[in-house]
This record gives sequence, structure tokens and C-alpha cells, in this order.
Amino acid sequence: IAYPIVNKKADLTQGIVLDLVGNHKNIHGGTIRWNKLDNSFEYKEGIQPSLKSFFINKQNEITFNLPDDPQSVYLCDKVLSDKRRDEQNTYPLVKIGTQYWMGSELHTSYYNNGEKIKQVYDKTVKDTPSIIQTKKYPNYYFYNEKAILTNQLAPKGWRIPSTSDWNRLNEYIQQDMALLLNKSWNKKNAYNLSGFNSKPIGTFSGSKYETLNTGYWTLKDINSKVPAEKFITILTSKKSLSYIDNKYQDALAIRCIMKE
Repeated sequence: IAYPIVNKKADLTQGIVLDLVGNHKNIHGGTIRWNKLDNSFEYKEGIQPSLKSFFINKQNEITFNLPDDPQSVYLCDKVLSDKRRDEQNTYPLVKIGTQYWMGSELHTSYYNNGEKIKQVYDKTVKDTPSIIQTKKYPNYYFYNEKAILTNQLAPKGWRIPSTSDWNRLNEYIQQDMALLLNKSWNKKNAYNLSGFNSKPIGTFSGSKYETLNTGYWTLKDINSKVPAEKFITILTSKKSLSYIDNKYQDALAIRCIMKE
């Protein structure tokens, strides 16, 4: 799907469906219009064969007609580039419904103001903002509640998701958690069609590292920096996202969502 860019943002009300994967009929080139209020869309079937190219005219409209003086452009995957002091991280982006999510967990050692975050291995601390890691899996980053309360973890233009953000995601995937999981979960139906690419990285619960689930920090609401009473977790024994009481967890992973 191609969307025109208006004020540096994709206009989700003017999408053009270039290719319906696996469909060989002349029904491509249709339009898709998203409604951000309820995360739904309206789709109108096209009359084109599968489209491999398109053009943008002077009115910033997507068209299939060759303009008089075309100029080629190079298209590449958009990623989130997050530089903090001597650290440079990139995160894949994934659009699910009308939401834009990081395609991997936050893994920074600095606050977004450049200050270093305290790092602790194989144990948890509650009185100091900290990153909790394991020596066995040093690339997994878990943050304690004190670090969340600083409100200085998300990259610029991004935020830690709220309960309503997760609810919207869960509703869009129709409570089918398998759409969010990659194959490393060793579940037969983990097909990751959404591109969210969740991995079984675990959590720190009761000062112990547990590998049977993956938990994500969740805030009370969009404008809050306070964690919700329950956070989102992916349990191997469940088919849909679960909400677990926050008081039992010491450190969780973070998936950020783009600010609107």
C-alpha cells in the first residue's frame, strides 16, 4: 500500500493498494481509507493488474500515469534511528492498523537526555532507575519501574504505550496473539503476519528471571508516565494477550509506539 505524505506524515485516508498478495486478477490499484478513531478501514476494489511502480504528481497525488518529466527515487525500508551519545540504535517500524510500533524491543543504555542508565546483571533493584540484564542474554534489556517513572526512555516522537494502545492493537488483530509472534516461540501458529515480531525474551519477576513469557511496560493513559496497574504480557499457554498485575513484576521490556 502506498500513502501520500502530507506535513511529513503518511495520509492514511488516501492509500492506494498496489498489490493484493497472491491475487492474479485485475483488482489491484484500489483505495483504502483508515479511520483512526476505531482503527477500521474502507476498501474499494481496483481494476488494475498487480502494480510494480507508481508516480507522484505535482499535486502530491499518487498516480499510475507517466508524467512528462519523471524523476526516479530510491525507496528503502524506514527505520527508527536513535542516537544517544556514543550509542546508535536502529529499530524496524511496523504499521498495524493505524498504529506505528517499534518492530523490536527498546535496547538503550542512555536516557533520551544523554545521561547513562544504571545497569544491573542477574538481579533486580527497586530504589534506583536501572536496566536489568542477564549475563546469558546480554542483548535483552529490561527496565525497572523507577526507570519508567523518569519519562526519559522513549526516542523523540515516540512514547511507551498505554492500556488503550494495547487494547486497540488487540482488537485489530481480533485477539489472535499468534499474529504478533515470531517462530522462536516454537508455537505452531506463530506466523507473525503483523510484523510485530515479538520474541520470548522473558521478564524479571520477584527478582528472578523467567523465560516463559514476555512482558511489556504499559502506562495508565496516553499522557501519563505512571505505569498501569496491569501490564501486557505474552504467555506461552494463552492464545491472546494477557493482563498481569504489575505488583509482581520487577523489570519488563519496552515496545514504543509513535506519537500521533
